[in-house]
Amino acid sequence: MKTQIIKDLPNFPDDVVEQFLLPFAKDLGWPPGKFENDPSNRWEKILLFNDLDYWRKLKWNKKTLKLTPYNLLPKDKEIIVNLMLSNVLGQITVYSITMSDSKERFDRICTYLKREGVFPKTVAIEQMGDKFRIIDGCHRLASHFYLGGWLNIKDDELPCLSVKEEQEY
Repeated sequence: MKTQIIKDLPNFPDDVVEQFLLPFAKDLGWPPGKFENDPSNRWEKILLFNDLDYWRKLKWNKKTLKLTPYNLLPKDKEIIVNLMLSNVLGQITVYSITMSDSKERFDRICTYLKREGVFPKTVAIEQMGDKFRIIDGCHRLASHFYLGGWLNIKDDELPCLSVKEEQEY
């Protein structure tokens, strides 16, 4: 299946295929579209409402950036804030309801970030004007922003100084 994804999207870096597309392709089938096992067309949401032609034209490169929640598109910032609220404060959000492993993933990433200072895997983002859209890595960004003290929780361990403000994207 990975071979077919790479054939369809030759511009995609291997790590983006591995962590972003392949898990969904194994579950939903490839290429994206309406499938019997996907009546709600989850691919449309996964691919951020863009078709494969859009993704084929995308140019990828790695950059080291100091992102904040304010650098994100409003919709993406809302996702990050809700992930932090549900995984840190235990508030009920769409993510605490729909993602049974959300807290476990969040905590695992926080532990890694505290130990290593950098993301366990690169977060995939797309620049949209002066803001960024998250393609893959919402839990990683939420963990990073939480440890950076962006949730304004009174905790002597926050911000966690071992976590680098600049990360590779």
